[in-house]
Amino acid sequence: MASSADKAQWDEEEIVALLDYLLDHKSAIGEAGSFKMPTFKAAADSISGLLVNGPIKTGKMCKTKWRTLKSTYSAIQKYQESLGMHWDYTAGASIETEKEEEVWKNYVKHKPNAPLKPFRTKGWKYLLKFEAIIP
Repeated sequence: MASSADKAQWDEEEIVALLDYLLDHKSAIGEAGSFKMPTFKAAADSISGLLVNGPIKTGKMCKTKWRTLKSTYSAIQKYQESLGMHWDYTAGASIETEKEEEVWKNYVKHKPNAPLKPFRTKGWKYLLKFEAIIP
C-alpha cells in the first residue's frame, strides 16, 4: 500500500514542464489521444531537476497527471462543442446571471462534468497547451 509520501506532489513549474515536453513530442500521441509509457518515462526524466516536494516523478506519475489534466480538457471540450456553450480563456464558463448559475450547478453536479467546477468564472491555464497537444 502506497503511503502519502509515495504520492506525486506537483507544483506549477513541473506541470508546465510536463505539458511542454508532451507538446514537443506530440507526434508520439496515439489515436486515443494519449502517449505510451516510454514517452511518459522520458517526460519524467526531463522534469526530474524541477522536483520541489515529494518523490521523484515516474512515468506512471506523469501518465496519471496527464489523465487528470486531460479529464478537465475533455470536460471543457464537451461543454463547448456538445452543448454549444461559450468558454472564455480567462473567464471560463463566464457564469454571471442567476439563471446561468442554476444551469451551471445542475451541469457540474454530474460526475463527468465535475472537473469544471472550479472554472465557473475563471479560465483553465493549461487550455492553450492542450489545444496544441491534442490533434
